[in-house]
Amino acid sequence: MFDKFADSLRTYTPKISQQPWWRVAIEAVVLAGILLVLHLPYYSQPTFLDEFDNMIGGNVVAHGGAIYVDYLSQHTPVAYWISALGHLVGAEYFGGQRLFGFAVFSVLLAALYARNARQFGRVPLIIVVVLVSTMHFYNPELSYTVLSDNYQAIMCLFLLFEVVGMGIRRDTSLHRWIIMGVASAFSFGVAFVSAYFIAGAVVTAAVL
Repeated sequence: MFDKFADSLRTYTPKISQQPWWRVAIEAVVLAGILLVLHLPYYSQPTFLDEFDNMIGGNVVAHGGAIYVDYLSQHTPVAYWISALGHLVGAEYFGGQRLFGFAVFSVLLAALYARNARQFGRVPLIIVVVLVSTMHFYNPELSYTVLSDNYQAIMCLFLLFEVVGMGIRRDTSLHRWIIMGVASAFSFGVAFVSAYFIAGAVVTAAVL
């Protein structure tokens, strides 16, 4: 019974898998806009020091400084670099920085959809990215804030889908390992504690 279920998963071909790549890309762009709108209710919600830390460090980098030299931190640097990019495009104040962070989250989630919808289906991926964008109101720990934790979580979703895809399709092709490498580097670059999840994902993929 289990073998039959596993075989059905391997041969599952959602309708979107027959769509041309440009149509999936257009859907992802539209979805990014929708996800940004879904983030807007958090725009004026309270903040705390870790979110300010990212923004201040980003401001230092945007004005020519360097993390660990001009701005001391125990965190890995990628979240500061993303914040610096926001400063460079005009997001100089707190509200602008938060809105820029929400836009980055939305683009990354839309990329997750574009990457995986053809394999897992349109509806399951839409459910995943919408839940990620809306479930913050049920988390009392200010999870909606623009933190490295959220970047890390999205990258871990990339890793999770790649590993599951490897297992279901028996597909260990190079492009999967490239995506896992990029997601792992990004995740570790924003939060070093993601090394534990990355190690688990890579070991699991290696034994598939």
